[in-house]
Amino acid sequence: MPNMHPERLRQLPYLVHTNRELGLMLRGIKPLAYFMDIIGQEPDICIRYWRLFDRHVTEGRLIRRELIETCPDAPQFEYRSLFYTLPGHEWQVDTMLTLLNEPGAWSDDRERRFGELLGYESWQNDYWLTHGRSQADVSSTPPSSAIRLAKTRPEAACPNRWGQTAPPEAANLGGEQQWSEA
Repeated sequence: MPNMHPERLRQLPYLVHTNRELGLMLRGIKPLAYFMDIIGQEPDICIRYWRLFDRHVTEGRLIRRELIETCPDAPQFEYRSLFYTLPGHEWQVDTMLTLLNEPGAWSDDRERRFGELLGYESWQNDYWLTHGRSQADVSSTPPSSAIRLAKTRPEAACPNRWGQTAPPEAANLGGEQQWSEA
């Protein structure tokens, strides 16, 4: 995952969704938020953040979908993929899962689709692909590999796009994916 420092994120000419997912979703700007963590190892701050989302699920303002899988090489661990969508955007969860599970190297095209699913605009994805990523980011571990890493080395947790394990939004790649997005 890209290893971006907060200063670098602040220099982007657009609002990164990390830690802003809920507000963006409630304003209808962000259609999908994605979080992933090892069950039982989630930071308390993430659990509290997800509870804020869940209040809106109860009110019908958001849809929640949770997938729990066993880590193949460490069956004593399970990881949770947690998705929140705006009503009518539930299809984006399946599209995201397909994208994350595509075989092959992470590419600019996949990076762009990831950002689009998380609600980043075309110009923001263009900027990220052209200026936002360092050369190290380009060759870094894609989200699907981070998931595989978490399945095999749960002690590594699942860093978000910028190598953070702190709260959301984890960025997309482009801005989110709290492995706890995007």
